[in-house]
Amino acid sequence: MDKQRFSRYEVFTLDTSGFDDLSANDQHLIYHLSMSGIVARDIRFLQTSRYSLPVKQTLEAMLTVKETVDDELFDKLSETYKIVAVSGGIYHESKGDRVKPVFTRDEFDYLAALLPEDFDDSTVEQAATGLFSEELPALMTPNDPLEPAGFVTHDEDITPLERKLIVSGMMMGANAATKDTPMVGLNAYLTKKDGEFEFDRFSVKSKAFDGKLARMLNKSCEHLTEALKYCKEKPYLAKTIETLIAFYQSGDTKDFDTHCLAWLEHSKDGIYFVHGFIEEYDDPLKQMGSFEVMVGFENKKETQRIRTLVEMAQYVEDSLPTEPQFKRQEAKGVMGSATVLVGFAGSASPVLPLGNCLPNSDWIRARIGSSSTNFSNIIETRGPISPELCARFIAPVHQEEVMTYVRDAFFLMVNLHECMGHASGTLAEGIKGDELKDIYSVIEECRADLVAYYKLADPHIVTTVYPHVTDTEAFARAAYADYLTNGSLLQLYRLTEDTEVLGAAHFRNRQLNNLYVLEKGLQDGFLRWVDGPYGRCIEVLDVKATQAAFGELLNKIQTIKSTGDKVGAVRLAERFGTHVCKTSIADAHRRVADFNPPAFSAFTTPFFEPTGDKDKPYVLKTKPSFLADQLALSALAASAYE
Repeated sequence: MDKQRFSRYEVFTLDTSGFDDLSANDQHLIYHLSMSGIVARDIRFLQTSRYSLPVKQTLEAMLTVKETVDDELFDKLSETYKIVAVSGGIYHESKGDRVKPVFTRDEFDYLAALLPEDFDDSTVEQAATGLFSEELPALMTPNDPLEPAGFVTHDEDITPLERKLIVSGMMMGANAATKDTPMVGLNAYLTKKDGEFEFDRFSVKSKAFDGKLARMLNKSCEHLTEALKYCKEKPYLAKTIETLIAFYQSGDTKDFDTHCLAWLEHSKDGIYFVHGFIEEYDDPLKQMGSFEVMVGFENKKETQRIRTLVEMAQYVEDSLPTEPQFKRQEAKGVMGSATVLVGFAGSASPVLPLGNCLPNSDWIRARIGSSSTNFSNIIETRGPISPELCARFIAPVHQEEVMTYVRDAFFLMVNLHECMGHASGTLAEGIKGDELKDIYSVIEECRADLVAYYKLADPHIVTTVYPHVTDTEAFARAAYADYLTNGSLLQLYRLTEDTEVLGAAHFRNRQLNNLYVLEKGLQDGFLRWVDGPYGRCIEVLDVKATQAAFGELLNKIQTIKSTGDKVGAVRLAERFGTHVCKTSIADAHRRVADFNPPAFSAFTTPFFEPTGDKDKPYVLKTKPSFLADQLALSALAASAYE
């Protein structure tokens, strides 16, 4: 498997096996859907900071003057650009803290002086601010929504408090108006003119970001319209694309709900397609969605395994240790599939998710259902814990079991998390689903993980999906040793040693779940610390008791979500999932110092190269380096500025 390394990232070449076997029609379709994301990819940079796009554009211009720069300075420039590119801006993609340039301000000024005379001076000035100013927010998404944030949701002269009050009023108004509440904050950019507040809905008519976003959406819609020409035999996908275009034309989130309802059916046509302002992790208020695009085709073999699991949805729901009134009486509309991901852009790129469960709208999930997808080629590449990390973090008594079962457990966990975790449970009467606000993402990810790890110890689930597994207790023990170690210690090597507070939802949810269970396990005696060759490790003494502890926390978390108990959510997060021990971070770094593993993974992009063959019109090829990959993507996206 081809891979590259820079900074703390490992970059992989995506396995797109199966694309060559698609029909010419499907290849054309996937090409245009992928291009609809690439031409709008810079929306990600617009959203992550006001300075992210100027930084990217300035660094790219500087990279063109290589012949006048010595190799050492060019390497510094290249390294900084790649970090900005992989992060989608001036905040690290996974941790959310500011990117620190590898070069100095004097070196930046030297490079700026080499730029062509027609390069915009104001862009250079904004880039300098984005890279070097100490006055910008320290985090893209702070835990407190009233703190300054890098993520751009409103005009600069609007304070976080003003936005919170206005958005809260907007949500209350929407909730009072209709039971089927659209996600009204999903694309609502708050502006203020002559003292009056109003929302600019992201659309092809939007004035936000000086009209840049609207131009990108217009260009994206051109490719979406072209894609429709190849949907004559794919009615479900055609409706999905048509309703998406309608949403981009209007900016009305009721149209987005219409699109989501159509989207639930589109996988019947064998093509996977997500496009829009989807996930709310980056917004401190958890209202505005980040732009993302993902395109792929069905992995039929893996889909069959997932559907075997989905058929047990009602069994899983009924057997969860949650309050009866918060269970789904009918686990309807749960769908699952596996996709070979081919195209991606925005917040889904180039650090790719393992899968997802959409739509996010609570009323659609409750009344209609949801569709979960795992990205089989991403899961296969990123995989579970490596042998090197296992040797340094996992208790010696568990290491053999972990390496025997962890790959199957990892696949099962991802599918349980997406198919069952996010799709489980129901809200109490009168609860709309937006009560948890800024803490929602952490609680929701905790819940999905807890469902997965509770059911990983269910012999019926394990043997149905994996008939070859005969020792289900060893399977669960391996999964628990791996997960508890990751959330409490192993993931800390991915943080910088000065980290005190966790910001990213997935870091927080893993730590919350694991520190809660670890505390209970040490107290009740079903977990213990043991000495390993590299330091302390967690030993799982009782699988059933560990499962029960995950179930106990799941019941708490489900009750919090079902009742909209924000106070309880914050209390749990503050105690277990927010603060991080510097001594533990230093210990994690010490354990990996001798081989310096990458902290994060990313992927290069498959580019569609025309073949001239009417039956196989494209072949997928990758660029020779991540630098070339990102520069080529920017060149394709430049058409949106024409």
